[in-house]
Amino acid sequence: MNAIAVSLYDKFDDLAVLVDIIRHNWEEDYYILVCSNHPDAHKKISAIEGEIDFFEQGAQIRYDDLSAVSRSRNNLSFRIYDSIRTSCRAAFAKDDVDYVMHLHADAWPLSEEEFKSLIQDMEQNNYSVAFPSNTRAFMDKYSPGSFEDNFLVFDAADAAAVNLFEHSPLELPPTWIHQILPFLCIPKFGWGKIYQYTNGAEREHWDGKPSAEISNDARPMFHNPTFGQVHIAKEDFASELGKALQSYYLRDYGITDGEYVQQLLDDYELPDDELFRRLDAYLERFNDELKWYLLSDDSFGRDIRKIKEFLEEKSLPEKAIISVERNSENLFIQPLLKGAFKSIKQLITDSPPESYNKYPNQSINDRFKRDLKESDFPKELREDYRDTFEKGDQ
Repeated sequence: MNAIAVSLYDKFDDLAVLVDIIRHNWEEDYYILVCSNHPDAHKKISAIEGEIDFFEQGAQIRYDDLSAVSRSRNNLSFRIYDSIRTSCRAAFAKDDVDYVMHLHADAWPLSEEEFKSLIQDMEQNNYSVAFPSNTRAFMDKYSPGSFEDNFLVFDAADAAAVNLFEHSPLELPPTWIHQILPFLCIPKFGWGKIYQYTNGAEREHWDGKPSAEISNDARPMFHNPTFGQVHIAKEDFASELGKALQSYYLRDYGITDGEYVQQLLDDYELPDDELFRRLDAYLERFNDELKWYLLSDDSFGRDIRKIKEFLEEKSLPEKAIISVERNSENLFIQPLLKGAFKSIKQLITDSPPESYNKYPNQSINDRFKRDLKESDFPKELREDYRDTFEKGDQ
């Protein structure tokens, strides 16, 4: 038997549809494991817990409403890691589980055949983990590299043998989850057992536009037709467009069975031409504002979060700087502008000069301790790993 390990915070409606996909539209039986860090997660999954084989609430790691950006980002990464660790370790512990695919709740594998084909590829080549990753992103972050945390597949026996996720979040340096994963996998398995099964070149947006070469090809969505995978951050779309887009892909893959799948289709499915017209109009509203800064949605890789941040939160001087930065790649005089632009940016933003060292000669332990606050973590994590907070000069 193979397993699907799901981690999430509060996307319980997406989880219900994902469970329907596996339970009621795939032919084989799968072990489904779920971990959510939401404080009311037990109540939130009550309607579907009969369809889930394993559930555990994740550690209550504080993330929202934190003043320091680094503190917030570090805590979010640890919270994601904790939920991945919890769901996957439970799968690795099952003697009858062969392979485990990890997903977030809004990442849906729509083709069982492609999932089984990937497993067959892993078996034939004796791979312990298969991961998707943009090659450029991997090399930019190397070492240790960058794994995506969706559509990640493990050989359960190999992972159990090396105790893959043995480390608690607070035993790890505060860095992003995409770097934590290769940081753990490469020394545990060795490079020869690790398989980049896609570099994302097949990924596209709803209109067929390639998404692999943009800064964040997971937002607002991607579809990988080669592997039958789709990720839709529906919160990035206006009104109910995100759910309508989810419905489009479900129907396109013939996924219609299950209470929550059918409910999504009944409530949000639109005729294809209307859906695509409304999606185009949604982007065009942003472009009408962005054009005043010589920008478009493409300037931000269609990342709606960044577009909204630019339009709603940035000051006029900041917008001017971003506009020059985003447009400079297309200017033949870029080399001439480079030095002048740095000086103007420093003057406008009062930013330190390029030579400023953002990591002064201080203890790494002190820096990590500064970026982590003991009160953000639950008692069971704090007591087991108190050294994380006590290292360094007081």
